[in-house]
Amino acid sequence: MQVRLVGNDQSQPTPSQRWISRVHRWLGVGSVAFVVLLSVTGIALNHSSDLSLDRHYVRSPWLLAWYGVEVPAPQSSFTVDAHRVSLIGERLYYDDQELADRVPALVGAVSIPSFIAVATPTDVLLVTLDGSLVERIDTQIFLPGEITAIGVAGAVLVLRSGDTLYEADEKLLTFIPCRESDVGEILWPAPSAIPEDQLAILQQLYRGRGLSLERLVVDLHSGRIFAKIGPLLLDAVGIIFIALSVLGLLMWLGRNGRSRPRS
Repeated sequence: MQVRLVGNDQSQPTPSQRWISRVHRWLGVGSVAFVVLLSVTGIALNHSSDLSLDRHYVRSPWLLAWYGVEVPAPQSSFTVDAHRVSLIGERLYYDDQELADRVPALVGAVSIPSFIAVATPTDVLLVTLDGSLVERIDTQIFLPGEITAIGVAGAVLVLRSGDTLYEADEKLLTFIPCRESDVGEILWPAPSAIPEDQLAILQQLYRGRGLSLERLVVDLHSGRIFAKIGPLLLDAVGIIFIALSVLGLLMWLGRNGRSRPRS
């Protein structure tokens, strides 16, 4: 058996092989950014809890605007002992600190010994003067309905539910029905407008917690950050990866065929 040497012309790639190589090269270069993006976001999501992505928030104005994070108008606000309690959206603020979220409404706030008492329709929040939330009392176990007003008679905390008044005991452990003649004159707080400078601070705080870093990374990884076209773009990237694999296999087969000696 004789081995016939293949000439130089036979070892050269064919026009179709050159075209495949060129397309493979350009697809590879074009997909580098997506490979890096998917890899980085995938690793970040895999360690989301370690990185506390759900506890960090995006503050970039243009990103917040892109997501449509808007600040709703303040629902209500009360001044208590030179402090201000405000509700924006469903977030409750004490001065410039967020006290609670998912608060449906702010009924009022009054000063009692050692605390500021803040009422929602179903709870009374006890807050220290420095803004620390000490306790959240569920009043549904004491009252037949929602709280409609909160007031103070001397040092006694008073709630109104429907047409009935309820006074708190000294340790704020229970609320019992009462009459105004039992507790004396009750001071009912009135809401007030938030000064412009304080409102600007609260709006910035609200926007700053409107978009978590975790959601941004998830949307980058899935393509949803680009709205409806995002998933389609990721589909196209997936097709490119498949094409790269197929073209790479064809190139390998072509080189194998050229380099195999013929007998």
